[in-house]
Amino acid sequence: PTPAAHMSSKVHYATLDDPEQGLTSGRSQELLLDAGEDASGQENSADNSARSDEVNLLLQVKSGLSFKPNHPEDGFAHWARHRVQESEFYHSIVAWRIRSLMQGRICTGIMLCALAAALLLPDLSKLLEIPSNVWTDLVMSVAMSLFLCEMLALSFTDANYLFSFFHIMDFIGTASMVFDISFLLGGRANEPHFSNESSSSPVLLLRASRAARVSARAGRLTRILRVCRFLMDYGDMDESSSSNQETKKTSIANVISVQLSTLLATRVASLVIFLVMVMPLFDVMSFPQKDFALETWVEQVSMVNQEDEAMTTHELRKMAHFFSSHSYGPFAACTGRLIDGDVFICEKYFKDWGQVHTEPVRIASELLVHTDTFLVNFNMARPVKVKAAVNLMSSFFTIVVMVVFGLALSNAVTDLAVSPLERMLGTVREMASTVFRFSSSIGQEEDVQETTDIDNAGEMILLEKVVEKLAAIASVQASAENVDTEGMDNEDIGVLNMLKGNRARGIRSTSKQKTQDELEIIERRKETKKTRGFRPQPTLSFQKDGVDEDTYDSFAFDAFALSNSQLGSLAFYIMVSANSGSTIMLGEEEEDKVLQRFCAEVQKVYQPNPFHSFAHAIDVLANTVRIQNLMEADTFLSDLEQFSLLIAALGHDMAHPGKNNVFLSEVGHELAIKYNDNSPLENMHCSLLYQMLVKPETALLKNLSPEDYKEARKVIVEAILHTDMIGHQSMVKELSLMYQINSEVFRASGPGGRSSRKSTIYAHSIAEPVEVFKKPENRALSIYTILHSADVSNPAREWAVTKRWAEACIEEFFAQGDQEKALGIPVQFLNDRDKLNRPNSQIGFIEFMIAPFFAAQIWLWPALFEFGDHMATNISNWEAMWLEETKPTEEEAEKVHARVAKVKETLSYASLRIAS
Repeated sequence: PTPAAHMSSKVHYATLDDPEQGLTSGRSQELLLDAGEDASGQENSADNSARSDEVNLLLQVKSGLSFKPNHPEDGFAHWARHRVQESEFYHSIVAWRIRSLMQGRICTGIMLCALAAALLLPDLSKLLEIPSNVWTDLVMSVAMSLFLCEMLALSFTDANYLFSFFHIMDFIGTASMVFDISFLLGGRANEPHFSNESSSSPVLLLRASRAARVSARAGRLTRILRVCRFLMDYGDMDESSSSNQETKKTSIANVISVQLSTLLATRVASLVIFLVMVMPLFDVMSFPQKDFALETWVEQVSMVNQEDEAMTTHELRKMAHFFSSHSYGPFAACTGRLIDGDVFICEKYFKDWGQVHTEPVRIASELLVHTDTFLVNFNMARPVKVKAAVNLMSSFFTIVVMVVFGLALSNAVTDLAVSPLERMLGTVREMASTVFRFSSSIGQEEDVQETTDIDNAGEMILLEKVVEKLAAIASVQASAENVDTEGMDNEDIGVLNMLKGNRARGIRSTSKQKTQDELEIIERRKETKKTRGFRPQPTLSFQKDGVDEDTYDSFAFDAFALSNSQLGSLAFYIMVSANSGSTIMLGEEEEDKVLQRFCAEVQKVYQPNPFHSFAHAIDVLANTVRIQNLMEADTFLSDLEQFSLLIAALGHDMAHPGKNNVFLSEVGHELAIKYNDNSPLENMHCSLLYQMLVKPETALLKNLSPEDYKEARKVIVEAILHTDMIGHQSMVKELSLMYQINSEVFRASGPGGRSSRKSTIYAHSIAEPVEVFKKPENRALSIYTILHSADVSNPAREWAVTKRWAEACIEEFFAQGDQEKALGIPVQFLNDRDKLNRPNSQIGFIEFMIAPFFAAQIWLWPALFEFGDHMATNISNWEAMWLEETKPTEEEAEKVHARVAKVKETLSYASLRIAS
């Protein structure tokens, strides 16, 4: 495949947050290139999909902390990285090739050789007494050039490296090499040193410069970290070559192990290098200790030479005898004169004065000590070699400490974390083979194209497969546990009930053992469903009912425009025309009368509040039906559950006093005391509704079996209790969680989702959204959501209707606030007519409460998008009204506009199913 193909493969698989993340080394790079080759010729291959998933995980693990672009105000380093990452070169094929080259084993080996030369050669040349700088300078120059090229290459191809700790240390270490190259700032091997070169410099300054040079040279040690990575990658390569099959089984664990080892080794090495660089600095301020014997003897001999030249040889013999027991000493002496303060011209040499030491091989090991008229040459080769050996031992010891302790610590972490992970992944594979064999043994059919290759598939793919197979097995096992109790004795059924934990004391009717009355009711329902279509259905007319069919079934429906009698007629119409009513209503004439009486009695209980009135009940009832239809609730809710929601919608605010729960608790109302401040209003609504449902004249549920009655009661009570706003945020979180857990299902069900997933091996494992909603916990959440959505859907209508409902709600709040002021209790903010800004309160209500709630629903049920569209329009209208009424400053207007824009963006993203 071409480099462009590899590049596109890299960009596709290497990103979650950072799409431009560079290639990693070792095993993950090989997998990445293999993935590029597979993608070029086998796009629909199951092995390619599994391998791509493995590559994605490997890249995430190997990449560590990914770089995220920053703005200039975050700092120059962040700005520079961002600029480099945005450059065209950063994404070019050349940059890709440079990354691959720099992270390859050949380049790593070359850089390790250059590093060894940079660390050892300066001291090694002194230790071996090499008399010339030619080869030393050549090797050091090549090493320095390699370091510069590497540093520049990484700076322009790796945004994480630029201005990082390693970048700075590489710069310092590379720059310090100029002091080891003779034609730059380094010393020459064929030139001696003068003892008085630094005599005019302060001792502290001299020590500081030496400490700085040692610290700068220690910067090269940061490259030792690459030794650790090289050793780890090399071990990984050997393992894969010796046992390729075993490496495939634990590839992810191996990559995690390498990443952890590198990270820990880096930390240990950084600490060691820091100590190596800092410790010499503490010696700068210590008391200066220096051997003055050389200068003293030279001054003594010079003085004697000036007083009595004949005694000079005798004094030189005394000096030679003194240094005979030392590893260094004089080997030549002469008289002469000093020119220009730094050049000494010898005029007469002294011979045969008993010198023990000889001229060193390396001239740079000579030390020339002189006065204005006398000069002595000292052989300092031994101290220079000792110092070089100590430096080499220090470097070696530092390397050993970094490598050994780094590897030891990483091995400990590997034993504690990675080894259990490897065992777990091995267990996953064993479990996969067992599960697959068991699933086939119980009769589950396997598609030939969907057969999983246990040896080659990634662990994550296998884990997904295992879960899927376990679900299939559980389904089969569950169906096997549904024992047919027909023909069993009562005692046998009792034993089964005891084993299953049933608390029934008698014989419980099963699907095949029902009472005769229940069987008759079921048959009558079936016949009703067949004949119900021929029964004349009520219709709406504007003249009689105040609203026509089109207006009723639109977002322009306004319950305020209807009279009390029209509201009652509309309640009957909605209930009797619901398809789900066939569960409860058998088509008898008496049932219509019971339903009419029920609607009339419920209407009587409602109070004439500005908002919580019977008009609100009808509005919620109509929107419950609309939301059920848009959600296609009949695909995951039973008719009984749907009709129970209609009953709950009609009676969800019965006898509402126009005050909220906080007020009732604050004043110690009897409802708050009765229900212990736990949703007193909602509990009261449920109680009143069921008091009416048990009366013979309004007993809508009388034809239900005991089991169905309990189910209906559970739906009605729980749905009404969940209309308490105290549980609103929890419901939003649960809806969002439902989408996140099943995101692949909902994404696949979006536009083009089905067609796009048919070519992958996951197609058979992705369910329809309806299967998600059918889960018991999700079905219950959907039931609560439908009624609560209808209850708070006023901001999602046409503007005129929304505005009218908002004004009614605010007026009811103000009435409560007036009573709170009269009672001397704290006035809730939304209830204070003297302080509240109405448009701004609606903006906040939509922003913090309603928009997130409906956005979470639209993610799950895209057909509800019109609620989001109307809400976006209405919040803009409230913003315009707020601007007109308050005349805010430009800064205040910008803040509110930003809030409104964010709400509209959230709703738009939900409608398009675009992750924000």
